[in-house]
Amino acid sequence: MSILKDNSALVAHDAGGANHIISWLKNSENKNFKFFFHGPARKIFEDNFPTKTNCHSIDEVLTNVDYLICGTGWQTTIEIECIKEAKKRNIIVICVLDHWVNYLKRFNYKGDYFFPNKIWVTDDYAKKISDTTFPNIPSTIIENTYAKDILSNSDELSLKKNCLLYVCEPIRSNWGKEIPGEFQAIKFFFNSLALMGYEENIKIKFRIHPSEEFNKYDLIFKEFNKYNITIDTDDIGTSLNKSLAVIACQSYVLHLSIMLNIKTFSSLPPNAPPSSLPHKEIVYLRELL
Repeated sequence: MSILKDNSALVAHDAGGANHIISWLKNSENKNFKFFFHGPARKIFEDNFPTKTNCHSIDEVLTNVDYLICGTGWQTTIEIECIKEAKKRNIIVICVLDHWVNYLKRFNYKGDYFFPNKIWVTDDYAKKISDTTFPNIPSTIIENTYAKDILSNSDELSLKKNCLLYVCEPIRSNWGKEIPGEFQAIKFFFNSLALMGYEENIKIKFRIHPSEEFNKYDLIFKEFNKYNITIDTDDIGTSLNKSLAVIACQSYVLHLSIMLNIKTFSSLPPNAPPSSLPHKEIVYLRELL
């Protein structure tokens, strides 16, 4: 049975929601969809469906559809504007919550809230948070086919683990200091290698977030050039399965790492606020001090 509703508009900007929606699209038997992918989501869409047509406006994608199925990212207002307009047109709105943080903020637009008719999540953690945050909006756990596809290649690559994988992510706070939080976290990671049990000569791959400029971290890599640093360009499944451990602040990739039984660390420094991730398997570097 197809997960995606027929005669739907599929919309996303951030990579998180797009990965789930596009994975469901690949496994869908239904054919009648319209697409409006922007930013990192557009590249994911075009890489997977190079022959499909992407709409050019909110009006175009919402014309003559019954459902809007969209992500809930924070990098632009595209998704929330689509939700607002779909509600005006009496289109049923289904939103994908792809993470475990800032649920309420995802539906705020210029001081007002625009909520969906239904919420889709992919795990018990997210459903519990969604039900608590939105007691009047029904939420449903949908199969995480995105993670399933990544997990399917784990055995054949299991003997190739030879590096640490650091997953970069933009942080919208400097946590009271003069440099952005993501740079603080990277410095804290380098200074914690010994506490993690790894030698300085261990190979470290940094994976740049899809929304970030490829050279964003060049200066900090130069600052720590005594380490064996490379930039990771593999697909995420290959990258994970080559890794001895995975490190990030609060990236969704930590969830995938846990699913693959890889050592999983959070690099949130001591001055950062408490983590919003619910996973008990994550080792917090600041707790090793």
